[in-house]
Amino acid sequence: MERLRFIKYKEHKIVLIDNSGLNEDDMIENMRRGNKFLINLNRTESQMLLIVDFRNTYGTEKVMTELKSPEAAEGMKNVKKTAVLGITGIKKILLNAYNKFTGKNVRAFNDMEEAQEYLISK
Repeated sequence: MERLRFIKYKEHKIVLIDNSGLNEDDMIENMRRGNKFLINLNRTESQMLLIVDFRNTYGTEKVMTELKSPEAAEGMKNVKKTAVLGITGIKKILLNAYNKFTGKNVRAFNDMEEAQEYLISK
């Protein structure tokens, strides 16, 4: 399964970064690939919609450091809205810290359809 891809929902193109089920090191590597993917898209796409799947993963200090890296900030430049999946427990606290640090309004959802509906709403 490709972990970095476009999905289509009601005629909207959404970038999916799928970290589900990955251990810390594999998740960080996938996030780095995701940052490069988004940075390359920044050259051709504007106002991107993004879903990041963190189901069956653990929030750690190393993951947070990666999420706050300059490369991550560069990748997020043209992202209009971001939805995340799998944010429970301590990951909710980490999401709030991420939003405060970045000034973003990343929203957590329980399932893919809810996340997609949020992204395409006005």
